[in-house]
Amino acid sequence: MLIRLGIDLGTSTTVAVLAGADGGVRNLLFDASPLLSSAVFAGPGSGLLTGQDAERAASGYPAGLEANPKRRIDDGMVWLGDGEYAIAELLAAVLGRVAAEARRVSGAVPGSVILTHPASWQRTRLGILTDAAERAGLGEVGLVPEPVAAAAYFATAGDVLPGRCLVIYDLGAGTFDVSVVRRTVEGFDVISAAGLPDVGGLDLDAAIVAHARSLTAERTDGWGRLDWPRTSEDEQARRALWASARAAKERLTRHATADVHVPLVGADLHLTREEFDRAVRPLLERTAKLTVEVLRQTAVAPDEIGGVLLVGGASRVPLAATLLHRTLRIAPTIVDQPELVVAEGSLIAPLLRTLAAAPAAARVSAAGVTPGGPAVPAAALVNAAEPAGAVDMLDGATPAAGTDDARPDAGPRGGARATDPRRRIAIAVVLLLAVGVGAVALYRLLNRPDAELVYELRDHTSSVESVAFSPDGTKLASASVDKTVRVYDAATGRPLGAPIAGNSEVYTVAFSPNGKIIASAGEDSRIHLWDAETHQPWKLAKMTGAGGTAPFAGHGHRISAVAFSSDDTVASIDYAGEVRLWSIENGEQIGAPFPAPPERFAASRPAIAFCPGDSTRFVASGPIEEPQFWTTSPRKVTPGTGGHTGAVDGVAYTPDCRYAVSAGADNTVRIWDATTFHPRQMTLSGQTGGVDSVAVSRDGRTIASGGTDSTIRLWSVETGDQTGLIDLGGLATGALAFSPVDAKIFASANSGRGGTVRLWRIR
Repeated sequence: MLIRLGIDLGTSTTVAVLAGADGGVRNLLFDASPLLSSAVFAGPGSGLLTGQDAERAASGYPAGLEANPKRRIDDGMVWLGDGEYAIAELLAAVLGRVAAEARRVSGAVPGSVILTHPASWQRTRLGILTDAAERAGLGEVGLVPEPVAAAAYFATAGDVLPGRCLVIYDLGAGTFDVSVVRRTVEGFDVISAAGLPDVGGLDLDAAIVAHARSLTAERTDGWGRLDWPRTSEDEQARRALWASARAAKERLTRHATADVHVPLVGADLHLTREEFDRAVRPLLERTAKLTVEVLRQTAVAPDEIGGVLLVGGASRVPLAATLLHRTLRIAPTIVDQPELVVAEGSLIAPLLRTLAAAPAAARVSAAGVTPGGPAVPAAALVNAAEPAGAVDMLDGATPAAGTDDARPDAGPRGGARATDPRRRIAIAVVLLLAVGVGAVALYRLLNRPDAELVYELRDHTSSVESVAFSPDGTKLASASVDKTVRVYDAATGRPLGAPIAGNSEVYTVAFSPNGKIIASAGEDSRIHLWDAETHQPWKLAKMTGAGGTAPFAGHGHRISAVAFSSDDTVASIDYAGEVRLWSIENGEQIGAPFPAPPERFAASRPAIAFCPGDSTRFVASGPIEEPQFWTTSPRKVTPGTGGHTGAVDGVAYTPDCRYAVSAGADNTVRIWDATTFHPRQMTLSGQTGGVDSVAVSRDGRTIASGGTDSTIRLWSVETGDQTGLIDLGGLATGALAFSPVDAKIFASANSGRGGTVRLWRIR
């Protein structure tokens, strides 16, 4: 197979990937980094320097530096130092550096070169780009729009069916671009694109510099030298300031604080994430607004969107994902190194068309390959190599640890669809011949899970017993027996504030309907209310006056679950199965307790769920074989008729309250008619251990179930068929919750050892 080179020539940095003859893919390194500065320097007798060489040389001769030649694409000629240069010559210098490194690493001239470009570029700009490639000795190159390359990269991680759209949110160093691409049989087509030339990572750096200036504005002499450097010392100080601002921005994507050094001014400033978010919010709000405008202009409906993909180094800023999630009500997909996505995708995009033209046997949906859908070429893997015994792997043998996790955003393996081994081997041969797919990549395609892991949180130090989304889907809360409740940004997994302490062991957590209150309960048999923003105890509107008794106190056993009704009533159920209703105003009990059912099974963790939109109806589970359907007016209970053969440990309603779903210790899930209280005929079976938790998606179509067999299973509400499987590798599932705004997003928590919370996206 030919050596292939993919290049993403960026405004601030350039990235290149090389696919070798063995199918393995590697990022080319420049000065030990995959990011090559796109800067070009022209000085007396130096020729054209690129990368760090150019930046270092500019310290003594700033007039010779063009930091962002791609931004000058329309200028034709650029004056640097003492001479004038064609813009194609500057771009050729960067591409030539890439070509030289590719030849050094591979020992040969690449047989195929792909260059990416903004979707809005037309014939003139593309002509300059191809001219630059020819000057760099790359010869004839293929061109791929950047959003198409990004979409192709993400298509290797999940099904994107023909007709579905992807939103590509590309926040690079110098510019912001948003594109909507539609999956076709042959690949991806750009159906709309727009951009902001004045919003990028450099502008976020500028916001930090402006913030530093506002805190030291009285030191005019130092700022004058930084703004208008005259000496080499001044120029070096200016570069150090902007390097410090960039480093602070990058640190704040992972930590709550960062330091900024302001040379010449003599200040070392402490910058918090909150201060940074305030400074950059106006810029990032413009990106979210433009994204919505592009979607409106293209008339793409929300249910047509298969994903929102964040690429570009500056998209790491947590506020970008948060604002986008709140605006679109769709959780964006983020990877560890978003600046590498376009380069890797550039080698994948052409192969999608190749696969579309391959024999039909290469696109058999029963093997997990959607007709007309994407293959997973070796270019999608980092350092993937074709192992010995690849056919044995396809025939069901377990691969060596790590072989399916080459991509940093890859989730746990699981959910392979059953197919005849001979058929799978035949498909493998066809794919290998058709597009040169490596065996490891093919194995991942045929055995990929039915949901991709968006992120994983390991902050708790003990078993996580409950997870809950806020009503607007922007926050995710988790409760643990480590005596804390933690709250995260649901889009990014970034912690929001300090952990909520002051609990005993916590078994349950829930948000109020307006999202302002978090309720938690557990070992101490009381409900605790917390302010969802400050994480301080919630002050009741009316203090309880029943003989000075503590609010929300009355249960005689540990509380296993709490739930809010649509009118803010709080319901709680304890380990005996007794239910109590509470006023959120004063913490006093409303009416008498709802009695516990007769105990028939000792091992049970009761659950409770209100009918959405109807505060008078709720369903509860307990140490008996069927759920209990309650109404508060009139006060009445109706046990389900028939069903499980063991205790019921989890319950949930569909959004329209037509059905209730129950999880049983008998390893099954049942769907109940919420009007007749009879179970539907089909039994959702297949789990090999007790089912502890169930959740229903916001569109009422999908059930997620989990328990002691270390799997999460997805089911169709309509047919009862299993539609997905996730293997958790030995971890039991203690809790599940679907996003209230995205039917494909759900969270899971493991009970037992560790304290892991995961966010999943259904494929």
